[in-house]
Amino acid sequence: MEVRGNRSPVPSVSSKAYFSEYLKNGASREMSVDGSTPANFDITVPAGEVWLFYRSFIFLEHGAVALDPAKFGTLTALGNGVQFGILPVGGSFLEYENWTTNHEVVMTCYDHQNGLKGAGTLFLRWTQERDVGNPILLNAGDKVRGIVRDNIAAVDSLEIKCKFRKVIY
Repeated sequence: MEVRGNRSPVPSVSSKAYFSEYLKNGASREMSVDGSTPANFDITVPAGEVWLFYRSFIFLEHGAVALDPAKFGTLTALGNGVQFGILPVGGSFLEYENWTTNHEVVMTCYDHQNGLKGAGTLFLRWTQERDVGNPILLNAGDKVRGIVRDNIAAVDSLEIKCKFRKVIY
């Protein structure tokens, strides 16, 4: 049987290596802010592009004290948390995680190193494919979003860097 008419082009992945972007609020990638009024940190897929979202790197620094799983950094457990997910164009926020403690952040990730710069540092790799079965397809205008919903300004540093590949049609 022959199929006639319009056919969608077959997509391929760019031969370029992966590229990375930080979640940002304006020009700032530092997420240790007062999120009493929720603060959004985004990466937006540019017009005319389609990306595959593979993994995230999470850096949480909270001084030279030993990691306490029941806290977030050195703060007591958060009431609202730091949300992470996807905001598709014209859709609702799809939450993948909502971290309120160090333990929750660590349990999200495939592997982690504690003490990279001292006892108070977490550096974690989170592979989205392990959670959802495939890299996440993002279309033009879609956002990867982190939302800080508590005052975490006392945390020394929180940054999330995401790794993508461009889909070529």
